Amino acid sequence: HCLSVVPVATPFGEKRRIDLATCNKDETCVEGFCPAIVTIEGGRPRKSKPVPPADIPAEWTSLPAPRLPALDRPWRILAAGIGGTGVVTIGHLIAMAAHLDGHATAVLDQTGLAQKGGAVASHVTIATAPDTIHAARIGEMRADAIIGCDLIVAADTPQLATVTPGHTRIIVNSEETITGAFLRDPALAFPADSLLGAIARRAGAAQVTTADARRLAERLTGQAIAANVLLLGLAWQAGLVPVSEAALLAAIDLNHRGAATNRAAFAWGRRAAHDMDRVRALAGLDGDAATPAVNESLTQVIARRAEELSRYGGARLAARYRARVEDIARHAALAAPDDAEALTLAVAKGYFHVLAAKDEYDVARLFSDGGFDADLNRAFEGPFRVHYHLAPAWLATRDASGRPAKRDFGPWLRGLLALAARLRFLRDGPLDPFRFGADRALERRHRTEYEEDLTRLHAALAGDTIDLCRELAELPLTVRGFGAVRRESYDRAAARRRDILIRLGPGSTGRVAAE
Repeated sequence: HCLSVVPVATPFGEKRRIDLATCNKDETCVEGFCPAIVTIEGGRPRKSKPVPPADIPAEWTSLPAPRLPALDRPWRILAAGIGGTGVVTIGHLIAMAAHLDGHATAVLDQTGLAQKGGAVASHVTIATAPDTIHAARIGEMRADAIIGCDLIVAADTPQLATVTPGHTRIIVNSEETITGAFLRDPALAFPADSLLGAIARRAGAAQVTTADARRLAERLTGQAIAANVLLLGLAWQAGLVPVSEAALLAAIDLNHRGAATNRAAFAWGRRAAHDMDRVRALAGLDGDAATPAVNESLTQVIARRAEELSRYGGARLAARYRARVEDIARHAALAAPDDAEALTLAVAKGYFHVLAAKDEYDVARLFSDGGFDADLNRAFEGPFRVHYHLAPAWLATRDASGRPAKRDFGPWLRGLLALAARLRFLRDGPLDPFRFGADRALERRHRTEYEEDLTRLHAALAGDTIDLCRELAELPLTVRGFGAVRRESYDRAAARRRDILIRLGPGSTGRVAAE
């Protein structure tokens, strides 16, 4: 249920990484069944450096003040996001600033059971006199402005219900923050376009302003946690928060924690409202999407995977991969020319997946080939020691669920990992000490079955079977994880494989029907 395990796009598909900026450091992940994880002793996370004052354009030092609401009636602002990111803080900063300006305020925080990671809303009403505020909660079609600190929460029904079409202005963070559903379903895609579309349809496209607040805050102030205050600055410069800048800055100072960073974030939010394109360029996000897509041609996909297989198991394995993929490509070009490229792409990805299973040798290679060390040095500073938390099935004890329990291996393991990486030529040979393990046996079986399926595709491929053939080719991509997790996903894929082969016809099933 940890929302700090976030998806990241790579040329080999979506992977997962730990977002240190949101990690609550309780280290319960060390007890869970992650296949491998490290803890750092003695170091500290390396923080991004804020933009130096000399790089800030001179004309931004005195931006024109916005025209603020007149408060001839109560003004209602809804801040909505996820717990643990400062949503409630935003509501209280606005309320304190209103108090300092001599206005009446009402604040209602809806946190429920949210705590860290759940939906949170802060309802703020500002008026000239207390007796004009009749309810603390912002009702249906009553919001004047919404500061959407999280896209999913901002697009949810309770928040959208407060929107008056054509009137309510919405400032929303476009960052793709995952929910628990994304952890339970690795194939689930983030619905950014549909969420923004729902907000725009309700409020009107002209009423909505988006900002990649988290990355802007991290690049510009050095602190990703300042994202919500950056949104507050954007909303204030847009004329949506009827309090003075001096009062807001005083409220930030009274809050004490991170005051200097929050002052800077507020200023950058104002600048973003003034010239978003220049702010993004200064942050290094010009032309960059929040989650960069990895788009490669079929030739590039094959070449990249062949190169990786060469590092994984040598030139012979890479040549074996190329030969089978090119064979399918030639056959598909004759049997189904309109769909040949899509099928070949599915085979290129699926076959690589079964050939490059992450066994002990490959985990050792990835820990010791220099890339891991470079990642650590980018993420941490100061002298530190690395502890490896691993659960090798041949060594680990079992936890209460029956899965291997991780053990703590100190920095000394680094030398052993480097040695194991150099011995990968032993893989699946008579001298391989790992070849008799259940996980390795499953990987060999999966590889053999997939190569049999590539042969079956020759007989089955035709115009009316192309969709089934493509699904069969892509099926290994659903087999993910390690140990018991991988076996469970393999069993699900195997059941679907049997169904597909039966539908493709007797000539395709071979021994599958009996199995």
